[in-house]
Amino acid sequence: MNGVSFSRTIAVIAKLAVILLMHGCSFGNKKIHFEEDVQLANGEVIKVDRFIVTKPLGEIGGPGGWEPEYMSLEIASPKHPEDPPKWESTEGLLPILFDKDPGSGEWALLATFYTCEPWYALGRPKLPYAEFRVRNGQWQRVELSEQWIGRSANVLTDISSGGEPDHIGLPMKQERMSDPRTASEYRLIVDRWTTGC
Repeated sequence: MNGVSFSRTIAVIAKLAVILLMHGCSFGNKKIHFEEDVQLANGEVIKVDRFIVTKPLGEIGGPGGWEPEYMSLEIASPKHPEDPPKWESTEGLLPILFDKDPGSGEWALLATFYTCEPWYALGRPKLPYAEFRVRNGQWQRVELSEQWIGRSANVLTDISSGGEPDHIGLPMKQERMSDPRTASEYRLIVDRWTTGC
């Protein structure tokens, strides 16, 4: 290769790199941040702040996908002194239900997963959920309560790998969560489940 051809090759590669950077192409982790309306069982609608760091799955040119490397949920408004602390996970879990236990008044969060590793780490539970309750000011994992079985999910699980709008209101969320292509265990708390793991 002579000097002119080499220089042109380098120039083409540099231009391609600039184009990829300008279009936001990312080959690594992606950060997704948005606010979401969540309707509690008592009818109250709160706004929660969602932050996700994703890890890509699959090969370049393949079907792709992502799994959560970090996920958090925190009440954004209205703020009250008795609000729970921010819920966070680095175990590949994502929230599906966030509410107060009508009997005890405790805040509860049910989380699910997309891949097998979190299921293994949870001890291979019969149903694809982990329940967390606020105890002594912090989130603690507890046994899954049967009271949640049959409840519709109230936290968005169908998160786009391309990102989300700054705010997701109830109508948009309900439309997305009622999509029949979404597996039932992501739309409501199921009482039976078959794993592909």
